[in-house]
Amino acid sequence: MEYHKVFYSHGVSCSLIIECPGQELTGGKKYPAVILCHGHSRHKNDGLDGLSHMLAQEGFLTIRFDFRGCGKEAARKYYLYCASEWPYDLIHVINYAISLGCVDEQRIGVAGISMGACTAVYTAGMDKRIKAVVSMSGIGDCYEWMKHVWDWQGGDFSQFVRSVNEEASAAAATGTSQMKNVLEMYHFPAKDKADKILEGITDPDACEYIAWDSLQELLFYKPLEQCHNIDQPIFFLTGGADELVPHEQSERMYHAVSSKVKKIKDYPGVEHNIPVDPQSRAAFTDITEWFKNYL
Repeated sequence: MEYHKVFYSHGVSCSLIIECPGQELTGGKKYPAVILCHGHSRHKNDGLDGLSHMLAQEGFLTIRFDFRGCGKEAARKYYLYCASEWPYDLIHVINYAISLGCVDEQRIGVAGISMGACTAVYTAGMDKRIKAVVSMSGIGDCYEWMKHVWDWQGGDFSQFVRSVNEEASAAAATGTSQMKNVLEMYHFPAKDKADKILEGITDPDACEYIAWDSLQELLFYKPLEQCHNIDQPIFFLTGGADELVPHEQSERMYHAVSSKVKKIKDYPGVEHNIPVDPQSRAAFTDITEWFKNYL
């Protein structure tokens, strides 16, 4: 059974979907809960609905939600302040889950993909209500990652950083930011950017644009800085065919966490966005087993 609800993060309304193994959210039964975090410029149903269904079939209550700036119902769509806002969005989803009364507070897990994995890892280092963590295609150091992407695409990374800093300065003075095609941040070719515009038409939840000033704090985002605080069980998954985020980003986080219960696994042939990959079922099965073992 799915329930479409809203939660509030610093007073901003955001959309979420609760999937409950039972027919009702009330009735006295307490469920282990898994909160699912989407990636940058994506949304709560971007493949995470499939993982949600599998987890619910195994007795977990799941919550998948839109971070601030994402989804067609976003108050300020395209303003994606991942480093300053997203960790607190996740914390407020945990608060909301506990308010339901049917979530076992000692059995809350989080799983994220890409920038959502960054946020799951970063927040787990702060909020010990999180008892188990899954990171899919995660990023430990966003500055190093973005430099890798620009080098891969043959772009001028230093010029990109200058343009972001200049836009952030202008936004601080004017209160507004330029909106650019989200794939500009990766220096992707024109055809890919045209396809992104089309996606924004066919999928109104997707972000085809981004506030350019928001990339300044993304460059500062470094979940590696929280890894020494993570003593919860944590599972890192990477796609063997992922050209966007190198496996080494997850490898560094794996070695940096304090947890004695940790795992890292690469899935050959799987691309960056693991939840939407045709071979996602193997990863979903492993994730479900992880939470069955550690929640």
